[in-house]
Amino acid sequence: MAANPLWLAAAAALAVMGVHAFSRYVGYTDLQHPAWIVWTTVEALLWAGVLLAYLNARLGLPRWAERALAALGATSFSIYVMHTW
Repeated sequence: MAANPLWLAAAAALAVMGVHAFSRYVGYTDLQHPAWIVWTTVEALLWAGVLLAYLNARLGLPRWAERALAALGATSFSIYVMHTW
């Protein structure tokens, strides 16, 4: 059941809708809003769902696409760590 790629699409759509809803109704500049108490946990759970759905999905991507995604993942962490400098 979880190997179906539709779960990945559903998890990604849910994560994007959650981030959009938070951005629209709370915003990322009003750090005093009470929703910030739980938002970081909710957002982490949404993206964890995307990750788990991706890891369980049987996509059958070409080898070059898998290598490109792996390189993007390796690079994105470095960008995340260095982005405040």
